[in-house]
Amino acid sequence: MIEWKIHDVKFACGNYRKCLARLDSGQKWLVSDVNMSTRTFRDLVRRFAQRIDAQLIEVKYMYDEAEQAEQNENLIRLSEYRGTNGYDFSRMMRYYVI
Repeated sequence: MIEWKIHDVKFACGNYRKCLARLDSGQKWLVSDVNMSTRTFRDLVRRFAQRIDAQLIEVKYMYDEAEQAEQNENLIRLSEYRGTNGYDFSRMMRYYVI
């Protein structure tokens, strides 16, 4: 069973604030895609976590007030892994180091 650590993120269809998620306290953070609700992001991260057998998912908003929460070199942007048939989890797994 996957454990969730959520930092005041509201998972609603109309909430389009950019979010970050990391799995099993890894160094890299997944960044939600353009026009992706927090609920859609949560569902996609859950599927990715199941694929790599992660036990913990941590989710937070990308921006805390005006400050970016994480440095760019630690981010994996979902927009770079989007294809015609959805997101390429196999490519994402190559770049996501736990």
